[in-house]
Amino acid sequence: MSFSHVHKLLYVGGSTLSKDRSRFSPSWSEVIGKIDSWLVPMAFGLLSVLVLAQLVTALPSIRSKVDQVEGRFATIPADVIPSSVAQEQAIITLFLSPDQTNSAIGVFNNGKFVANFTSSQLRVAVHEGDRLSIKSSAPATVSVVVDHNNPNLLLPAPGQTVELTPGKAQVSLPSVQFTH
Repeated sequence: MSFSHVHKLLYVGGSTLSKDRSRFSPSWSEVIGKIDSWLVPMAFGLLSVLVLAQLVTALPSIRSKVDQVEGRFATIPADVIPSSVAQEQAIITLFLSPDQTNSAIGVFNNGKFVANFTSSQLRVAVHEGDRLSIKSSAPATVSVVVDHNNPNLLLPAPGQTVELTPGKAQVSLPSVQFTH
């Protein structure tokens, strides 16, 4: 058999075979069309369920229940102070420098008047989150030094100094923080 005879047989056989196959089997575009007809809606439905699940678990009440079921730590909002910390108290001693009495300098805790410096030192009881401020109507520059010996009290730190001048008559110490 020559090469041309084999070529004619393959070509003729190939063309008749491809015509027979097209009668019985669908084309690729039909197969892809059938798969797309159910795959696209299924993917859209799955995506919708996932987005809905994320939105629902964003609600705090449902999120805490999901965390409990999963055995995860449930978060507490930062504005809620545990009762053990809220009850913690420390005594801060404020020293006036130069070492003298000055009733023109007042100490305020959370905006409420506590006392004037009737002596060169003043002891103030503080709790978590308290904010001490010092106001002066004195014409001279004075310094106030913080001291305490409570190991659980982080702020205001011992040795912290604030200066009151005639141009800066009010200063605030950092909010009181305890170790948790």
